[in-house]
Amino acid sequence: MVTHLRRSFDVGDEVYIKLTRGLKPGYKLLASTTLNIIKLGSYLIEAHLSDLAYRFKLSSNVKIHPTVFITHLEPKVPNKHNRYESASSSSHDTRQ
Repeated sequence: MVTHLRRSFDVGDEVYIKLTRGLKPGYKLLASTTLNIIKLGSYLIEAHLSDLAYRFKLSSNVKIHPTVFITHLEPKVPNKHNRYESASSSSHDTRQ
């Protein structure tokens, strides 16, 4: 028996948008290869549209629709070890 993970987010939560590769359905980057990133973000949730859809304020260089289905979202895990985020996945640097 398959059980599904019930997931929900609140406005203001930070999440990643999961990307797919190859012929799989989902969000992709143009000309993506197997070496490309698999998560985009982190982004703040701007609006909770329904139980399954959320809206984001995306940067101008991200060419996807700002309304994203919940199965394409992954919660941002707190950075317990003070590691910096890569420049390609975040617009701010947390290095000290």
